[in-house]
Amino acid sequence: MQESAPKSIEELTKFPDEDKIEEVQERLFRTAWGESSSLTVPLGRTLDGLNEILSIWSKILASDKLAQILNFYYIGPVMSTSDSLQQTRLLRQIDLTTCFFHHYIYAFDEFVNRKFRNSVIRCGLICERIVKRLALGTGFADALAIPKFEDQVNRLRSELNSKSDSVDDLSNFLQYVYRQRSARGAHDTKAATALTSKSCMTTTATIYMLYLNVLDEVAHKIEPKDELVDLVNSTISTGTSIVVSQEGHRVRPSKIVESLYRRQFFQMPRTVVQIQDELGRLGYTFPRQTVSDALYRLSEREGILSKKGKTYVQRQPTTEYFKKEIID
Repeated sequence: MQESAPKSIEELTKFPDEDKIEEVQERLFRTAWGESSSLTVPLGRTLDGLNEILSIWSKILASDKLAQILNFYYIGPVMSTSDSLQQTRLLRQIDLTTCFFHHYIYAFDEFVNRKFRNSVIRCGLICERIVKRLALGTGFADALAIPKFEDQVNRLRSELNSKSDSVDDLSNFLQYVYRQRSARGAHDTKAATALTSKSCMTTTATIYMLYLNVLDEVAHKIEPKDELVDLVNSTISTGTSIVVSQEGHRVRPSKIVESLYRRQFFQMPRTVVQIQDELGRLGYTFPRQTVSDALYRLSEREGILSKKGKTYVQRQPTTEYFKKEIID
């Protein structure tokens, strides 16, 4: 059994590390769910690849919380046991809990950069992965042979309704988000507004919570469930608020960085990590690449910042550059 990338991903602009992430996730999927006698990829290589993509995700999210959770509950234990059945169980737990994050992280990045259509498409891809893992994890893999996504969801709802209090809500939310993109393919997805994209992003976070609940109730005890849900909620709650305010205006990261400059923050050289930490303290969460792009623009010729190695420092005193406050 192999997991191929959905056709709709071909319609999206791929991020620099996305092919590598897909390769590692497919390898993890085969190792976790394939027949053990047919496995050709060494376990160590699978785990090394997993740690590599966790490192990539940590940089994008500006937090290594996900890596900490997975290493404590799953990666560490799977490396310390030689019991093949225990290894398979732990690898399946890893696959079940991480399948969400690839498209979620990039949907978040697309959303912050106002590529709302792409964000909605990726939310639909998250739903496809959730349904696939739910079918495998609960023993109803035959549901995946049903052609239509909505019918797959209804089949799982029917099978699991008596076993889980969460499956009905999960099914409704999955079908809602998936309807925001065309069942005929990503190229048919209509233009999405900021509010539609925000709705899909926040609902997708709820989907992840309900999905983990169903697994917990039916087949797989997800010990770090609360920690994983808290991680997703903390990211999405601040991430959506920076794009859609009550007036529907976007808060641009460059303006927040400029306000830090005005307040003398860059009198001392600052790394990207230090800058993101300060933004987080003020209540703003931007993907690392978004912050880096803003810093690049602000440190070009005639910009307010100067790049020194891996740090940024003010190019000239703020009193000489600014004539008014940018942010009160």
